[in-house]
Amino acid sequence: MTLLAVRLAGGALILTACTYAGIMAEGRLKRRWMFFEELCELFGYLERETVYHRTPLDEALSLAAERCRTELKKVLLDAAEGVKKKTGGDFSEIWEKAVRRELDRGIFAEETIQVILLSSKALCNPDVVLQKELISQYARRFAQMEADAEEDYRSKGGLFRKLGTAAGIFLILLLM
Repeated sequence: MTLLAVRLAGGALILTACTYAGIMAEGRLKRRWMFFEELCELFGYLERETVYHRTPLDEALSLAAERCRTELKKVLLDAAEGVKKKTGGDFSEIWEKAVRRELDRGIFAEETIQVILLSSKALCNPDVVLQKELISQYARRFAQMEADAEEDYRSKGGLFRKLGTAAGIFLILLLM
């Protein structure tokens, strides 16, 4: 009787752990989608602030960070602090340090991080016309990345949850 209870408890724990792993994988896809959604909004906001209102970059980054809910908030605050204190060289170096320090490698591929790093050229360009054009280009690029991330979440999110549950059931049957 106690052996059966131990097996049932172990089975419940295995099923819970595997289902939770699937839910976590789905959550990473959703966080990635939300990040790109905020990044698109960020570039629109920064275009208005830096190109039209001529707000200083550190202030614009701090104001933009107040609107964020994802890892992007930490990146923006870190970059704003670096610009304000003028540490770390030019803006692209400050931006790179902030991005590399704050972004989760489990969610973003290195090529995605490279695109985010290159966007520093758009954020801190002395030529207003070129800055506006670069911001528009990166906004379009991030909008495409957002659409891809949303499609991944919609098509694969539920699949990860189901696969986690199926793996848990398989392990229970294997071990029983």
